[in-house]
Amino acid sequence: MFPTKWLTMTTVEAYKQALRTKGSGTAVAIAVLDVRGPATLADESEPDPKEHWCLTHYLLDGHHKLHAASEAGKPLSLLSFLASEQGGSSREQIEFAVRVMSGVK
Repeated sequence: MFPTKWLTMTTVEAYKQALRTKGSGTAVAIAVLDVRGPATLADESEPDPKEHWCLTHYLLDGHHKLHAASEAGKPLSLLSFLASEQGGSSREQIEFAVRVMSGVK
């Protein structure tokens, strides 16, 4: 959602070259988890969810890297800090989301 015209293309090209030689990079974000309910569906044949979970990442650093990775078709890791005191979620919901994202059952 960062306008491309705000990017410095020489920086994007430098990151693309780095992605070609190193293979990956990292961007930094802050995240907020909002859990809202009850949820409703227009199609009654679908299962009835009890709530909507929305995990939103706000990119703080890495706009050029992200654009370069997209253009180069290369992966980019994301270091995201989850703001546990913000958003509409409980401590238990945050812990569950972290377990799911980390692959822990």
